[in-house]
Amino acid sequence: MFWVMITVFVVFILTGTFFVFMNIKPAILQLLFFSVAASLPAFMNTYGHNIVVLGLFVLSVTGLLIAGLQVLGIVSIGPTGSIPVN
Repeated sequence: MFWVMITVFVVFILTGTFFVFMNIKPAILQLLFFSVAASLPAFMNTYGHNIVVLGLFVLSVTGLLIAGLQVLGIVSIGPTGSIPVN
């Protein structure tokens, strides 16, 4: 079960990173995956492997901060236009 949770954790981080680099609109999609990934360690603390969980948590919080800065317009990563999601 631990490695399934790690896989979900990594997929959420990679999806969030892709959405930030592609400047996906609506902007909530840029924040959503990092927010969910940042909340996953609360469910994973009983499995051990604390260093792995801590490293992935730091990556998700860093991604959340960078995505927030891009949504606010402070930094610009990726294409200058946006890709609308219908």
